[in-house]
Amino acid sequence: MKRTVLAFLCLLLVLAPFPGCSREPDFSFSVRWGVSAPGEGSSYDSRTGILVKTANASDPAKFRTRLKLDRRELDELARLAEAIDFSGIPEAPENYDPYSPVNEKGETRAWSTPKMFLELTVRSEGREHHVRCFGIPPALLYPREEISERDPPPADENAGAFETFVHRVLGTVFDSEEWQSLPPFEVLYE
Repeated sequence: MKRTVLAFLCLLLVLAPFPGCSREPDFSFSVRWGVSAPGEGSSYDSRTGILVKTANASDPAKFRTRLKLDRRELDELARLAEAIDFSGIPEAPENYDPYSPVNEKGETRAWSTPKMFLELTVRSEGREHHVRCFGIPPALLYPREEISERDPPPADENAGAFETFVHRVLGTVFDSEEWQSLPPFEVLYE
């Protein structure tokens, strides 16, 4: 009997969180972005840490590395993702345009040539949200200070929360030593 009680108490200590401690949040994301076809752009997956600067390079291994985000960065990104109402964003493979509402024909404005794209998957609390943006303006991929004044503001508050999250994700990637240590793109678009 004493062994059973002792085993039960040990099990409780192992499974019960200690005061002041919390479980690791269930948050991760993957993102693909760039110009042209989605299979040819850049990508990052926070779960695996795999960062690819360009998938269609002549030597893809030179454009691939690992980037592990620290807990502080992931917590900040999780808070930004919580501000997004994913129920108001169409699931991929439908397109989401955070800069113009869908017209009566189900179309949005074509913003850029060549076409820019972003595909995002956010995983949190056992759920996944998949968002696809195609033909988007550079405003979604680059911080406001780096884009043209002619680029539009977000269409509504939820689109603004989505843009803020994407800017922070890409800013974190672009500012990392890992991204900066990769070679320059082989092909540049203007």
